[in-house]
Amino acid sequence: MYEKCYEYNIELRDVFIDFNQAFDSINISTVIKVLKEMQIPGKIVSLVNMVTQHTKAKIKLNYEYTEQIEVKNGIKQGDPLSTILFCTVMESLMRKLKIRGNITTRLK
Repeated sequence: MYEKCYEYNIELRDVFIDFNQAFDSINISTVIKVLKEMQIPGKIVSLVNMVTQHTKAKIKLNYEYTEQIEVKNGIKQGDPLSTILFCTVMESLMRKLKIRGNITTRLK
């Protein structure tokens, strides 16, 4: 494969994306920025912003809950919207990397 890329003067890039805790690692402000960049209608961006900003959580520890904390990173796992937001951010990333041609994945 490397020889063909050299022969046809095609750049070869390997991209590794670690999907462990993928939903937790996405910054909410990045999601909003990406939605605007992808020209998603402003009303939808505002709605997404409303449901993702100022999210609070309590942690259950030894049968008791902690004080509320504000969640600043990550999108809610299990929420149907989260998958769409995650895929939108990944699409934006792939476009910025200008990946063309064959894309293969390897899952471990």
